[in-house]
Amino acid sequence: MKKIMISTLILMFQASVSWAQWSSDPSVNNAICVLSGEQAIPKIATCPNGDSYIGYFSSEGGNYNVRLQRLDSQGNEMWSSNGILISSNTSDSWLTDWDMAADVTNHCIMTWQDIRNGNNNAYAYRISPSGEHVWGSNGLPLSNNSEFNASPKVTATKAGNAVFAWMSGNVIIMQKISPSGLKLWGDNGITLSSANRLTWPQMIPVGVDEIILKYYEDSGPINAPTRHILARRFNSNGAPVWMTPTVVSNAGGISAWTQILPFINDGSDGFYIAWNDDRDNNSLSSVWVHHINNQGIAQYAVNGVEASSAAGFHQFYPHIAIPPGSSELFVFWNEMNSLQTLRGIFGQKFSANGSKLWEENGKIFIPISSTNYYPIAAGNTETDVILMYEAGLSGMNGQLKAMRINSNGSYTWPENHVTISSVASSKVHTVMNEFQNNQWIISWEDNRNGNADIYAQNLLLDGSIGIWTPTTGFIEGLVVMSEEIYDLTEVSIEVGNLTVHPDAEGFYSIELNSGLWSITASHPYTTSQTIDNILVETGNTVFGVDFLLEPLRTDMVCLALDQYGSSLDDTEITISGPAGNYSGIITGGSLIFENIPYGYYSGSATNAIAGTVQGDTIINDENQTLIFRFVVSQTHQANSSVNLQVLPNPVTLNSRLILNALNRTSCKLTLYNSIGKQINFFKTGFIDQGIHEWPIESISGNKKLLAGTYFLVLSSNEMQTFIKLIVK
Repeated sequence: MKKIMISTLILMFQASVSWAQWSSDPSVNNAICVLSGEQAIPKIATCPNGDSYIGYFSSEGGNYNVRLQRLDSQGNEMWSSNGILISSNTSDSWLTDWDMAADVTNHCIMTWQDIRNGNNNAYAYRISPSGEHVWGSNGLPLSNNSEFNASPKVTATKAGNAVFAWMSGNVIIMQKISPSGLKLWGDNGITLSSANRLTWPQMIPVGVDEIILKYYEDSGPINAPTRHILARRFNSNGAPVWMTPTVVSNAGGISAWTQILPFINDGSDGFYIAWNDDRDNNSLSSVWVHHINNQGIAQYAVNGVEASSAAGFHQFYPHIAIPPGSSELFVFWNEMNSLQTLRGIFGQKFSANGSKLWEENGKIFIPISSTNYYPIAAGNTETDVILMYEAGLSGMNGQLKAMRINSNGSYTWPENHVTISSVASSKVHTVMNEFQNNQWIISWEDNRNGNADIYAQNLLLDGSIGIWTPTTGFIEGLVVMSEEIYDLTEVSIEVGNLTVHPDAEGFYSIELNSGLWSITASHPYTTSQTIDNILVETGNTVFGVDFLLEPLRTDMVCLALDQYGSSLDDTEITISGPAGNYSGIITGGSLIFENIPYGYYSGSATNAIAGTVQGDTIINDENQTLIFRFVVSQTHQANSSVNLQVLPNPVTLNSRLILNALNRTSCKLTLYNSIGKQINFFKTGFIDQGIHEWPIESISGNKKLLAGTYFLVLSSNEMQTFIKLIVK
């Protein structure tokens, strides 16, 4: 896999003084860290309260330490210059990618790998706004194995939890950690594996406490893999919501160096994604985009849609953005000639069904020339989008610039392109946050002083940089519930297009422009409450805007079913939910618990014949049923005139289906997955006396079976036979 290689050479230099507020001069940006040695790979995480964390590696002592700085919305450093030390544990002499996020209570969640125990393992830290190590001075180990654990990613959910994913050898491991540091998915997390290598996970939070995971399935050589893009949604317990992974693209042509992709929420808990590939093997790369909805269903054509059909040109490094509430996606990319000696920046806009809304080959924003232009990040305003890019004659003297583009593809700012940093220096690993507090925040590695330092700059909505005059006030209050059965941090406080979450005690604070506002408090499992006509004045705070929320309730129906949908009476049920535990026995086809609060329920069901199974669901206005699914594995094959075998089992590519008929008989074969869903119907009709064989692919309709448990059912006039298949 490709690693971000960082030089270990240490040079001493005269440290410059950082600005106290955002610089308004693009030739003098804010110095975040100018310690001796080099500073590398900055990350930004902006909190609900408007503060931003900037994290980075610092080799001031010869080791790549991890440091962190906190800024308020005006660029003031909230901690000491050059940030606070988070970890000085031993690192390798080179670095891979790492990640950082802010949670709903304005804490910073960080994850990286180091070799403190001799092997590359991943670690997680939670840092409070005051700089406290909430999960201990050495954080929490995510992995503790002999595999190469690399490039961990993290996302924070609305429920306040943090979900991590990383590569461990040829598999991906996921873990969820509560704000207090409790590992919620077991000591070793949840491992995702396949017959091929799984690589480069990325996540977005969806719902209250769920995630969508993007990853690659790689086969072939590591330096030239056949790379497919897959995605899957997981619920709060780490169980798949989408029963099979969604194929974003299996067209191939994605290089080993195409790793982290633009991957954003579509506003409805689906996602947009973009990448470049050479699927037609003509040595020219094209940009592709795709839209997958919250059910895992593709909204564009199979394997995505192409942004440009221009012949003889490369399209690289796509970046995407979409304004809130819109269904029209913007994508920008590097347009290059076939020799990659000339570069420009082009763009395209797509409709909800993936149709191109601009020119067939995209709209030209910067024509190709010998000047180096590289798109770095795209973002959205409430109505349109911006693109940040680097411009320079070589990679050593680039400037940072931006342009704001409206829905017609026209420039919004009068000067078309604005300058963020005019210093002729290298700009490496540049990152940008999401739009908040009238601004974007950008950070990068910069060698203007010799070795690489970390710099930052804001960019305002009007295209200017520097401090901005607040025209805002605050609303503060408390959220309480009549029954203390839900996490208060899961409550959403919504005003206009802003959403914040209270802390664990229910306190919230929200900053708003002056004027009259309506504010709503809601929770997925409670009533909502709206308070209207709250007057916010500049510089003032409206106190005591409090909410009382009531749990919503309904009846829950529990069912115990076999793989054919038949009810299994006399099944004992034990369930836990938000308000406690429930138990009973299914009779007459169901067991009903009356007037229970909405929420997540899980438990077990035990049947004397079928054994014990687990089940879980969310009970709300759309679902009042918890189903426990059994697979009854009785067989009468010993006395049958038809004998069925799968050899070898567990299944391999060479497994065969063997049917031995003692006389001519009519029979059929049906394949089910582990929860009783029919996968394929393999009708054999009349079978002559003798031994009959088929390749294992026949029973699955010539489709590859994913790893798991399956049941093959042979039905004839006299009996049914069940065979349990294990696919590793």
